[in-house]
Amino acid sequence: MINYNITDSVYAETLPTGRTYFTPDGSYPSITTLLGKTSPSQVWLQKWKEKVGEEEAARISKEATDRGTAVHEYLEKYWNGEDVVSDLANEPIKVRSLANALIKGTSQNVTEVWAQEIPVWSPTLGFAGRVDMIGKWNNVPAIIDFKTSKKLKKGKDIKDYYLQCSGYAHAHNELF
Repeated sequence: MINYNITDSVYAETLPTGRTYFTPDGSYPSITTLLGKTSPSQVWLQKWKEKVGEEEAARISKEATDRGTAVHEYLEKYWNGEDVVSDLANEPIKVRSLANALIKGTSQNVTEVWAQEIPVWSPTLGFAGRVDMIGKWNNVPAIIDFKTSKKLKKGKDIKDYYLQCSGYAHAHNELF
């Protein structure tokens, strides 16, 4: 079994240039920051902000971030063996339904959990990030990253998700 006890030596800060991880090997931008800067969706995002207004866009973005944070926390607690049912009952329906769906989906497929919420970085490729889960998906070693979008995304809309997980896998293998 791999020793994943590296979290104490790594921290992240959100800088004007984006999220940056400080590791024993140096500082690196997050892979999501890099993907965000190269994504064609930035044009769509800017048009959306112009349409709804900066204030409404900020409100919606904060709501999505808060929902994502809550759902990730419930999944981490669930996979740590904690009872999340009573706490989830007090959450807004968007958090409750998404967390329950992800718990159900992962429970059917995750066969082993090796680590949760650990930083990984690639000195070779120059990026870092935090992996939601490393373990086995249907008995196959896997990087598992939970996505909390309200809308179902397919095909070209999730290209960055594949790139992110591939980057995490590369960094994992480089480190371990």
